[in-house]
Amino acid sequence: MVQACNISKHYFKHYNLLHAKDGFYALRDISFTVHAGDHVALIGDNGSGKSTLLKILSRVTRPSEGNLRVSGRLVSMLELGAGFHPDLTGEENVYFLGGLMGLSRTEINSKLHEIIRFSEMQDFMSMKVKSYSNGMIIRLALGVALTNKPKVILADEVFSVLDKGFKIKCIEKIERIKNEGVAIILADHDFESLRSVCNKAIWLRKGEIFKTGEIDSILSEYEASKR
Repeated sequence: MVQACNISKHYFKHYNLLHAKDGFYALRDISFTVHAGDHVALIGDNGSGKSTLLKILSRVTRPSEGNLRVSGRLVSMLELGAGFHPDLTGEENVYFLGGLMGLSRTEINSKLHEIIRFSEMQDFMSMKVKSYSNGMIIRLALGVALTNKPKVILADEVFSVLDKGFKIKCIEKIERIKNEGVAIILADHDFESLRSVCNKAIWLRKGEIFKTGEIDSILSEYEASKR
């Protein structure tokens, strides 16, 4: 479960030891609850606060105000390559990233072949990650995330760099883990994929929640607002 209560994020344009002023709110008074099994799309224009909210939910950054509660193991994929060490091989990075996710080496050992098979990276695991394409990096990250039974998954723009076949594979995997009570929050401009994966949506506008509801209704209204 993920519960946000009156979350705000304020940035200052000018800051010194004595004064902090001339700032702006990237997020203001955000409250919602995502229960186990909920798959929620974050939608909104660029600059609406989606990425900032995901960073707060993943504890990369702290809110200026409000409280956050996350229950269970959380996996986040917020920036391309985040969590990977470019000078380590793909296999070494599976252990590195798994450790960051709180997995023991024994747990990773038991899942390694499944991760490699799912990500379709059998021929590339001995290569250093710095030689990987963007799609290869995301595939390996998704392999680690989706095969290690997290309770919460956060992702920012992961579908945009995937080829059609692997995208379908991920959507099918996400559908299967939905029944295991995994909560997922996704920000993506691939609305077709969001409709396939998510059952609810949160529409952010200028750092505030504008609307929430069922995925089809919210996405249709958002798309209509752009015509």
